[in-house]
Parts: sequence; C-alpha cells; structure tokens
Amino acid sequence: MLRVSGLTSSLSDFSLAVDELEIQGSTYFVLMGPSGAGKTLLCECLTGFRAMDAGRVELYQREITCLKPEERGISLVHQEHCLFRHLDVFENVAYGLRCRRVSQAEINRTVNGILEKIGIPQLARRRMEELSGGERQRVALARAVAVKPKLLIMDEPLNSLDIMSKRGMMDLLLSLKSEFNHVTLHVSHDLEEALYLGDRIGLLLNGKLVQTGETGAVVLKPATIEAAQFFGIENIYRVTGKGGGGVALSEGFAFLVDFPDRNFKYCCIHSELPRLYREQSTDGSRYPGTVKAIRKSGKQWIVKIDLGMELTVRLYHDPAEYCSGKVFVQFPDEAIHFI
Repeated sequence: MLRVSGLTSSLSDFSLAVDELEIQGSTYFVLMGPSGAGKTLLCECLTGFRAMDAGRVELYQREITCLKPEERGISLVHQEHCLFRHLDVFENVAYGLRCRRVSQAEINRTVNGILEKIGIPQLARRRMEELSGGERQRVALARAVAVKPKLLIMDEPLNSLDIMSKRGMMDLLLSLKSEFNHVTLHVSHDLEEALYLGDRIGLLLNGKLVQTGETGAVVLKPATIEAAQFFGIENIYRVTGKGGGGVALSEGFAFLVDFPDRNFKYCCIHSELPRLYREQSTDGSRYPGTVKAIRKSGKQWIVKIDLGMELTVRLYHDPAEYCSGKVFVQFPDEAIHFI
C-alpha cells in the first residue's frame, strides 16, 4: 500500500498539495490531470528525485519520505523512456540488477524471463536505434519491473504510441500487474486509458488532488465543474430554479426529477446516456425537442437538440430516423449529475 499525507512541494510559482492519497497493493491507480497540473512533480516527490517541502510518504507501512531514490523500492517509467543508447536491450533490462550486485545466473534468468513475458525475447541483443517506439516502451517497462519494485510509477507511458501499439501495451500492463503484484500508479491525461486500466482514479487540478474513487463513479459524478469539464462532459447547465419536484435549467426547460437535498448550482448531463425516440411515451416521461444538427465524428453521431436549451447527444447508431426534426428525449437517472 502507498499512503501519502500532507505532501507539499513548490516549484517556481507552482505549488503542489496532495493529502490523504491511498493506493492499495492490488489496485491499478490512474492519476489524471491536464498538462501543468503537477502530475510529474508528484511522481518526482514520491521517487525522491525532488525534495518535498512537507509531508509523509509510506510504502507498505514503511516511511520512505527521507530515503534516497534507490532505497525506496520504487521504479519509474518516464514518458521519454530514458534508455541507455550504448547498451543493448538485455543490458538495459539488466542494469538495475547489476547495480544491486545480483549474480550473473540470476540476471540471465530474470531478464530472459521478463523479455519472454512482454513478448520481445528476440530483441535481446538489439540496440536502441534499431527499435520502434512501442518496442522501446516495452524495454523501459521490462527494466522497471526487473528489480521487483514495491511501487511502479509510469508517467504518461503510452503518450507516444500509435493506436494499435497502445492497445497492446494496455493489455500488457494489466497482465504485468497481476503477475508481479506491485502497487501501480499510472499517470495520464487520457480518459480512454483510465477507463480501460484503472480500478481507481485520482484527479489532480492546479496542484491539488480534487477527487479520488472508483473509475466509473468519478467519471459519472465529478466533484467540481472543473472536473466535469476535464472529463469532457458537454452538457453543463447552471440551475436557475428548483422546487416542487423540478429543477429548471433555463426559462424554457425544467426537469421533473428527484434532486439531492443540498445546495447544488449546476446540472451535468452525460451526452452518451440520453435516449431518443420518435414518439412520446404513454406516461409522458419523455421531453419534446427539435433536432438542429447531426454530424458524424469517428464511430459516433453527434446530435444537437433544442429543448429550450441546447442538448448534445452522442449515438453509436445512425440517427437518420430523427432527421425530420421532431424528437423525444428520455433521461435515465445515471445521465444526470448535480454539482
């Protein structure tokens, strides 16, 4: 388990403050945030490459706050790979083991075993300039896990990969987690990575950890407007009135919905979750609207609807049946979130 409490660090005019972060040993944790949020700075503080101003870091109930980087039991995979160009693949992976004065027999067994597990045993004697970007990433990962770290930190490890290499690497990362059973902290700004890999995620904004939790729960129920915007929620409305079982989002639209008993100010509607129909339901629970625009974006169709407010709906099927203009929208409970 990794436990971080009261961590602060300042860099020029930027301040990082992370408190009460816990990652269990069996958890794949994805730390998310936009560029400049402080993700890399947090990694450097955890590994000991940058001094903290204050705070405490524990790894499996052992305080490591003041230990040297090589004493912490942490491996870091940089987004730039940081491989040794003068060494071949085998020697890059063996580097940490040699620093620990492991016997040659054990080095041979460990390195060959890991290269086999990650699918590149045939590259053992290749030089770095002979490898593709995806192959280099696998070498960097192999070097990191060869020393059997208690915590594996990966800083944007898939950032430079093409889509097919990225999918293969994501499957590999999940298999390595179950194989080596280390604490995993994966840093990313990519929501697709987080949804595929993360058991839990944390969101870092402007140097502060604003929300942690199970991946689906955090994405569906962001804690702040800034979090909702980061997760790409397109339909965010200021609440203009509430009461009598309804919530008004504009002069022309109001929900009849059970809302939380607290002082919320905004309503978020997830664009993938509303359902469209050509007719009203028998109980009148669908809201009438007018389709204003339809366009295709990759595998999705984006439908703009006027409900008295503009609503964006994303569909995975051809919405040609709604081209006539009139449409009825139904909102499942999970589509609506109040902040």
